[in-house]
Amino acid sequence: AKAFVKENENLDWNTLNSLAWGFYEDVEDPKALKKGIKWSKKSIAKDANSFNTDTLAALYYKLGKKKPALKWANKSIALAQETGMDFSSTTELIQHIEKL
Repeated sequence: AKAFVKENENLDWNTLNSLAWGFYEDVEDPKALKKGIKWSKKSIAKDANSFNTDTLAALYYKLGKKKPALKWANKSIALAQETGMDFSSTTELIQHIEKL
């Protein structure tokens, strides 16, 4: 994934978000998770939405960083509410974050 992103610098928000989410799901190494955070932030810079802000919150959660995790989870919910999207999974994530 790292090589793919490096070779394709102009990836769209969705591809970057998908790669970052894959790191959240499959990676345990903190250094690698920070790479996922970088991709997630790049995705948000291209098009901030409830999907990529949720991904960023999840990555911060996995790294044990409560304050930024809550910030981005709440941002994700706000964006979901603006567009009428379901945010129940982000609400569940917040419950886990608050236990940190």
